[in-house]
Amino acid sequence: MKTEHMKKKLIYTSIAVFLYVLCILVSVNNTFILRFCDVRSTVYTDYGKEQVNELNTAMQKYIGSSLITFGKSEAVQALADFPYLRMDSCEIRYPDRLVLTVTERKEMFCAEQNGRYAIVADDGTVLCERQDNVNREDGAANIRLTDFSIEYEVGKNVLGSTAGSAFGVVLEVIAAAEAQFGNMRAEVVSVQYTSGVYIWQLCSGGRIRLAAESSEDAAGSADAESPDYAGRFLSALQSFYALSEQDKVTFDILC
Repeated sequence: MKTEHMKKKLIYTSIAVFLYVLCILVSVNNTFILRFCDVRSTVYTDYGKEQVNELNTAMQKYIGSSLITFGKSEAVQALADFPYLRMDSCEIRYPDRLVLTVTERKEMFCAEQNGRYAIVADDGTVLCERQDNVNREDGAANIRLTDFSIEYEVGKNVLGSTAGSAFGVVLEVIAAAEAQFGNMRAEVVSVQYTSGVYIWQLCSGGRIRLAAESSEDAAGSADAESPDYAGRFLSALQSFYALSEQDKVTFDILC
């Protein structure tokens, strides 16, 4: 009898503890409810402002959600419809606020696909497909990509494609060149990738051909696995800038 009584007492105690914990969880869940969603942004174009406004509207569906279960994945899911916006941070501020910080991606490249232009950002994200190649920020042309054998899917990053490594070289070179010389869209018309050579067509009419290092050079290099594409391109560009306007037209270097 005593054993039976102890069993019942243990069961009742367990149920009581369970209900107590459940009440606490329900209370906490009801306390930490999302009531405010702030989208803070850095944008460069009117279109970027529109995208932020639309994102703000899209985030309203999460108002009333529990902050206990709300996570970064929900914010990432919402941003999937806005490829022009990159999430910098997603911060939950208890008891009732979410702060989402985003930056507008900048258009840099374009590639003809199915009779339209796929517009690609400076980080490799495919932003959209449209009829024109007019940069939204300044109205100039984006740099044309040719012969990269890439399928450009809106919202996806080109670096994840089968030809992503080849395109990664372009991003590396552009980032280095812009850091040193400024806006490369004002200098480069197109980049063609053929037989392992990157052909950079310049606005002046000249061109820079950037190839992988030869087997002899690579054998004597301490960093044979990582050819200095950016360094060689910057050196060629410095030589180009040192020329007269007349000589720039016929500038053609393989490096």
